[in-house]
Amino acid sequence: MLLPWVLTGCVTEKVQRNLHANALNQEEEFKSLLGQVRSESTKPMTWEAAYQRLMDHNLGLQQSALQREEAEKQAKRQWLALIPKVAGFLSLGSNITTLTDVGGDDLTASLIANFNIPSPFEFYASLYSVELQAQNARWSGELDQRRAYAQLYSFFLEAEVIRKAEVSLVQRLKSGPEGEIDNIGKSFKALAVEQRSLERRQLFHRSSVNQLLNTPGGNWELVGKIPAISYQDRYSRIKIGEDFGKLALNLYAIQIEGAMLRVERIKFQQWPTINFGLSSPPLYSNTGDYAFNSDELALFSGANESVDVTDIGGREGIRDAEKRLKFTREQLRQRMEFDILRILQLASSYQFLIQEESRLQREIRRINEPASAEPTIVLKDLSLKSQLELQLSEIRQQIKQVDLQFLIWDEKYWKA
Repeated sequence: MLLPWVLTGCVTEKVQRNLHANALNQEEEFKSLLGQVRSESTKPMTWEAAYQRLMDHNLGLQQSALQREEAEKQAKRQWLALIPKVAGFLSLGSNITTLTDVGGDDLTASLIANFNIPSPFEFYASLYSVELQAQNARWSGELDQRRAYAQLYSFFLEAEVIRKAEVSLVQRLKSGPEGEIDNIGKSFKALAVEQRSLERRQLFHRSSVNQLLNTPGGNWELVGKIPAISYQDRYSRIKIGEDFGKLALNLYAIQIEGAMLRVERIKFQQWPTINFGLSSPPLYSNTGDYAFNSDELALFSGANESVDVTDIGGREGIRDAEKRLKFTREQLRQRMEFDILRILQLASSYQFLIQEESRLQREIRRINEPASAEPTIVLKDLSLKSQLELQLSEIRQQIKQVDLQFLIWDEKYWKA
């Protein structure tokens, strides 16, 4: 009875030893990352390099790929269920008092193959279900790729805005606060608050980029040209259909089809279960008294039906599945309405942002053509110009963010 205590002590000791070793490894990893995070040196990264890194190393996309692979394997597993099962048997027959004299005559071995064909109705429903899952995984993975692409694009835009904000802040810190002497203290405080806010924004941007590209500890400077994307010429004419939002419609259809399949499978379950099988004599036996003969192959089939006395005919199960189907349809209608309203809202926001961009451009042009050469006015205009240019950069980033919302559902862009 000491064996359980000995085994328990060994397992506990090994678990503690392994956990301690892993904790030390994590401590070293933490120290290494801490040193990288504290480093302020940056490395430039172009759009092409960042996009390649995204596709190769993003954890979310890797997870989507694994889900697609697993879903596609399910169909193969369904067909593999039809492969004959081969079973081997080894038995020892001897009196316990004569175990020391065990010989070949006491051991018997045999090999038997059996064929089993499941109910064709249930098998077809299973095939249909796994194909739906595989298609859903493909379309969901495509949506994940589009969103990751848009997120990377957004980070490049944000990197440019942060650089401009940093330049503007440095210039204003050098020139000092403006305004009346009584307000100088408030101006200094406002600049200090803005500086801390910019530092937090830089840290969050760095962390977000590292998470997207799966580069913990990295400090990337996203630079260079990015793909041209603009819906300014057609945002007001966008309609859901083949060229826009087709992927969303496909994902809606998958949910409806899945709910319909559940109804049909419950109906199938009310039918008798039919199975077919084929048994064979041993393929091999070491006793030497076997001879494989095709006449000994036996085909058998059967049908069985279990009756739930609490739900005769499965009416309750079918009714529940149909209710879920109806609920799914209504839920999707609500989501469609939300998507339609969102597209209309995006178009309205786009129009407003374009108008605001034009207004800021007019203000900047006015400052570039001063009506007065008085130094005080000129300095004030230069400060105002810097702020307007920063606002213009922010507005343009917001326009691009709306562009990216349209981009995700633009089928023409992704097919090009």
